[in-house]
Amino acid sequence: MSGQRINFDLLSFLLKIRFFKDSLRRKSNVESPLNRQDRIENKNNVPLKESLAIGARSIVLDPSRRDTSVVLQNVGETRLIVYPSIHRCPESHATSVMVNPPCCELDAGAATVLNYLAVCSDTDTEQLFRARFEWIDPDRTTFDDGAEKSIPLLVRPCASNDKKNPCQRLTASVSRYGDVIIENHSSEIVCLGPVVVLLPSEQKFVVPQRYVAPGSWILARSVCAGLPSCTIRVTVETLSGAPISSVDVPLRKLNCVTHS
Repeated sequence: MSGQRINFDLLSFLLKIRFFKDSLRRKSNVESPLNRQDRIENKNNVPLKESLAIGARSIVLDPSRRDTSVVLQNVGETRLIVYPSIHRCPESHATSVMVNPPCCELDAGAATVLNYLAVCSDTDTEQLFRARFEWIDPDRTTFDDGAEKSIPLLVRPCASNDKKNPCQRLTASVSRYGDVIIENHSSEIVCLGPVVVLLPSEQKFVVPQRYVAPGSWILARSVCAGLPSCTIRVTVETLSGAPISSVDVPLRKLNCVTHS
């Protein structure tokens, strides 16, 4: 009887040890929420802001063909939802641009085509817009504002009588307060580099806007105050930001600009 009792106690003890080992094994296999989140984030090695490839650096709608297309590709490792849109620049009021589809879903590695259509109007000047792309990862487990990017979109006029190089139609003036005004008298958009050089002082200032619309102007406040400058040197760029040439524009005195 005592031998049976000892065997029963030993069996009970061994079962308890086995239960304890199984319990530890189960706990070791449970992944903590923090480790799970790290695993999810490490799975997608491509940052969200770099996960959408846009097949153009700029979009141009010519008068002969008022529509064009752009390819988008998901180069990330997770699903994306993309929302394209059009944003007009303040001077571009005579034309409208439509994009289709207004929303698309891209699996990892997938591509799609966006179509852009210009609504014709009776304008004889170029119109500048921004083609904007916003995208999110709907499968992310943490809050994310998403990512966005925009590229310039240019609508060329149906007809233009301006045969001169637009750079030759740039003028510049300086007020008694040292304000520099750059004007565009052509029918085309003139894109500028970010830095303008004052000559002969060789002082530099940053332009408040990277383009000058047809028949419009930009103003840089007090950048020439107290400097003996008679010319500005601007860098003319392409629509996508590549430098074309440097142009020296004479400064004429202007006394009618006042500070508020």
